[in-house]
Amino acid sequence: MFANRPQSRRSYPPSSRSHARPGLNDAWRLIWPFTTTTVLGICLILCVLVIGALETASLAISTDSVYYGTTSSTGAGFWCEFYVFIAATLILIINFVLRTHLWATVALLGTFAAAGFSIVIIGLDAKAVKDANDRFGTLPKKVEVLAAQLAFACLELVLCGLFIGIYILVHMYVQFRLRRVQNIEAPLKF
Repeated sequence: MFANRPQSRRSYPPSSRSHARPGLNDAWRLIWPFTTTTVLGICLILCVLVIGALETASLAISTDSVYYGTTSSTGAGFWCEFYVFIAATLILIINFVLRTHLWATVALLGTFAAAGFSIVIIGLDAKAVKDANDRFGTLPKKVEVLAAQLAFACLELVLCGLFIGIYILVHMYVQFRLRRVQNIEAPLKF
C-alpha cells in the first residue's frame, strides 16, 4: 500500500540568497592567512599566560593598596585576560572549521572585546606604575612586575589590532574579488 505511492521529483528553484554571494566561504577559505592567524592566536595565549603569572606574582608580593595605590591590586590580570583567552581560542578555531567567514567574524567580535579589556589592563597598570614612580622615585619590586605586565598588555593590544587589520584586509579583498567575478559573468546589456 505505502510502497507503491508515487513520489514527487520536483526540483525547487535555488534560493536568491545562494546566488547573491557565490562562493563567499570558498573565497574566504582560499584567502584567509591560516598560518599567520595561528601564530597570532598562539602569541595571544602566551601573553595571557605571562600576564596571569605576573598578576599572581604582583598579588603575592603585596596587596597593600594604601602603599602601592588603588589600581595595583585589582586582579585585572585575571578577569581581563579571560576575555583575551576566549578571543585567542576563537582565532585558533578558524583553522578547524569549514565555515571560515562565519568563524572569522565571530573571532573578530571576540577580538574587539579582548582589545577593550586589554585597554582596561593597560590603564590600570599604567596608573599604578605612574603613581609609584611619582611616590617613590624608583620602582619597588611589585611595580616592576606591574610594568612588565603593562608591556605584555600593550603587546596584546597590538596583536588584537593586527588580527582586526587582517580581517579587514581579507574582507575587502574578498568583496573586490567577488564583485569582479560577478561583473565578468554578468551578461552585457545593450
